[in-house]
Amino acid sequence: MEELKTLAKGRYKIVQRLGEGGMATVDLAIDARRNIPVAIKRPHESQLRFEKVVERFAQEVRTHGRVVHPNVVVMLDVGIDRLADGTRTPYMAIEYVGGMTVEACMWPTSRGGFGPLSPGIAGRILLPLLGALRVMHEGGVLHRDIKPANVMVGWDAVGHRSTVWDPNAVKLMDFGIARDTDVGPRQTGTKVVMGTDGYLAPEQLRSTKEVDHRADLYSVGAMLWAMLAGRDPNEDLHNLTLEDADFASIPDPWRTIAFGETRYKREERAYQTAEELGTAIEAALRGCADRLGPFEHWLAQKKIASPVEAALRRASGKGMTMVAEAEEPGVPSGSGHTKWFDEGDMAPNAPADVLPDIVPLPKSRVRTLGVAALVAAASALVLFGIVRASVEPHPVAETSGPEVALTTPSLPAPSVGSDVPADPVPPQGPNAVPEPPAPGVGSQVSPIAKPRRPVDVPVVPVTTAPVAPVPVPVAPAPVPETGSVHLVKGAISIALVGSDGVSHSAGAVAPGAYQIRATFSASADPVNAGSVTVLAGQDLSVSCNETMSLCKAR
Repeated sequence: MEELKTLAKGRYKIVQRLGEGGMATVDLAIDARRNIPVAIKRPHESQLRFEKVVERFAQEVRTHGRVVHPNVVVMLDVGIDRLADGTRTPYMAIEYVGGMTVEACMWPTSRGGFGPLSPGIAGRILLPLLGALRVMHEGGVLHRDIKPANVMVGWDAVGHRSTVWDPNAVKLMDFGIARDTDVGPRQTGTKVVMGTDGYLAPEQLRSTKEVDHRADLYSVGAMLWAMLAGRDPNEDLHNLTLEDADFASIPDPWRTIAFGETRYKREERAYQTAEELGTAIEAALRGCADRLGPFEHWLAQKKIASPVEAALRRASGKGMTMVAEAEEPGVPSGSGHTKWFDEGDMAPNAPADVLPDIVPLPKSRVRTLGVAALVAAASALVLFGIVRASVEPHPVAETSGPEVALTTPSLPAPSVGSDVPADPVPPQGPNAVPEPPAPGVGSQVSPIAKPRRPVDVPVVPVTTAPVAPVPVPVAPAPVPETGSVHLVKGAISIALVGSDGVSHSAGAVAPGAYQIRATFSASADPVNAGSVTVLAGQDLSVSCNETMSLCKAR
């Protein structure tokens, strides 16, 4: 089958394959509207004929869209497109995170990995992950597939000092088998076990029917063990004791934490919530004197040698202009189970001339504006010189006669509130010359030398003349400090919940990421219906789909 090169009428330009699993592929792409890299996830082309695969993908879209947290990859867009044979395929565009999976980090050095991670590094990876799980569990979302391959450590984790660590560089991804306990049917039956052996809680191996948030916490405990040991855990990790060699090789207090969270019975596990487990890891980190420098240096070298980063630089490199392609006419309608995706609501066809929310100014235009500014400044200086020359007095030739003794007639000082100007008013008229004062008794008057110039040339006294103002480039209007979100259709009302848990009504809101809580009927309670990222000065319209309980902002 011919390789897919673009999606959404050319908006997403595929750069290269990032990875693939049993049911879906992930490609690196460039969003031509916003000129940013994104990751495109979609079902395998060979799987599109299976209705359950597409239904599960739709379930992932619904669940992922309800999670808003700095340590969860952001779902940016969702829609459908047609392959070369006309088959309709759903896809979602998610935040591209440049970096390494924790699985690749803990590979042995012979496979290009860093090897077993130190307790300090492992703890600093798990703390942000637990922060995301706390918010997800409180919102009724279970991930059910926590493992090193689904957690990214981004390049931003590389700091200027060995003690610097950016928690926002840790991102949880892949909600393929996640479940929202509040909305929608389960997409896996009670006899279907999905996940990765070694990281699954015993109750999830038996059945998915009674799985709760503690299954995710078991996986975190197993992941802690794996990072410190440098390999995947055995399936019977929950059967090991503290004295077994697998646990004995891990230093305390990390051994106690990993052991306590991987017990067979969930009620016997040491930490029953993500907050409790996070508190234990924080306490362990306070007594940890790990140096992070070697790991950060290793990440920096990986970034330099990354073929994905090189491809990304080539795709969005200097001098490249990205233009959305027009839709090819005559594309045949094909099969493919996409009943969960309504083209009218999920993937509206925006006009080709719609501008992105934020468009970086092209460098050529920046240069043009710079030249224009220089020309304007030069013109202003020339204009200023012309105006100045027109108001300055003409030079008067020196006289050879005796010195001129002139006296200026005194004027009465203006009274307070009068309209008389404080400065003397010069005589008016083209040939007006100040009259000499009348001679007093006994005074001698020296003759006035005649100036060597025509009499009809006006003499402009040296006064403060008005000067034409120099044109000043007008600064652009300041960007508003808030954005706005408005409901367009599909729901009775919406509320926006920030990462701090504070709820805001539709309208003006501060920039940031928000969860959309939508009310679809007067008798129903609000439900999590997606997420939206608001930028300063941005005006977004929200459309909701009651059937899917999902809202999207445009």
